[in-house]
Amino acid sequence: MAHVTMTARTPDRACEVAGRVFHAHRLEPRVGSGFTFSLTSDTVGPITVGELTYGAGVAIRTAEYRTAYQVNHALEGTLRTSSGSERREITERWAAVYRPDRPTAIAGWERPATMLAVKILRDPLERFVESYTGEPRGGEALPLTMSLDTTSPEGRAWRESLRRLRSAARAGIADGPVLRSILVDDCLTALTLAALPGRRGRTTGADTALEAGSAAGRSAYSLAVELMHAAAAEPLTLPLLAAHAGVSGRALQLAFQQHVRTTPMRYLRQVRLDLARRELRRAGADDSVGDIARRAGFGHTGRFAAEYASRFGEHPSDTLRRGCRSAN
Repeated sequence: MAHVTMTARTPDRACEVAGRVFHAHRLEPRVGSGFTFSLTSDTVGPITVGELTYGAGVAIRTAEYRTAYQVNHALEGTLRTSSGSERREITERWAAVYRPDRPTAIAGWERPATMLAVKILRDPLERFVESYTGEPRGGEALPLTMSLDTTSPEGRAWRESLRRLRSAARAGIADGPVLRSILVDDCLTALTLAALPGRRGRTTGADTALEAGSAAGRSAYSLAVELMHAAAAEPLTLPLLAAHAGVSGRALQLAFQQHVRTTPMRYLRQVRLDLARRELRRAGADDSVGDIARRAGFGHTGRFAAEYASRFGEHPSDTLRRGCRSAN
């Protein structure tokens, strides 16, 4: 995972920075206009999400991306763009989706505009779509639609998946393999449903799987619980759980009170205790209580042992001994 924050006052420097994070390109500023540039981006697995702002009118031209797909969305203002022979406007409602096998161009920033840019590496996205649709591409680019309506249910789900990914990246915890996989799969699922023609109108098993994998429509409580069980050993916090669920910390606490009459963090500790008990029961001769406690997300062995004894009525060392005997 990488975080980049950069500013530039010359086109050459802006071109170098943006090219390193996204794609090599030509930058053509308007003659006689002042020039400023800023970029903030986060990379998690095969996905890079960034905000780009130019303080003057510019045109950006690239050759075929070849190794990546791209989605650009105007958070402010309007931009003009093309992909091959297709031409569109990038607005706060309409994002533009770019295939890797076509040259692209973007122009604008005569008025203030901020662009959300999303790069998705080609191979991971194509493998992901093939695994769900069962339709091998044979090396052909996915026929993604160029216009993505960010106000549609699928478009909102895509934006929400990006928000969760960036929240985890900025909290510094998207490096864990389980959490990273959840975040990336959510983004790839949402993009597939939003931009691959025909997926919404079909009722194949592949489409059902995609819908089930998407975070859209699930409650904040369900999203938080799913993350706890999938990534119990990772450094989950209330702000992160709330950000992943798309609500405030207070709202998530209320949701847990309504569903299970406890707090999110207490629920997480129960999940971790259950995980530790399973690990202790199948432990090998080389495992220790401290090692298993750490693998289950506990940083303090003494506190873990006390909580474990309170929950299960025996010390973790007793469970470990039985586990080792069973293994032998």
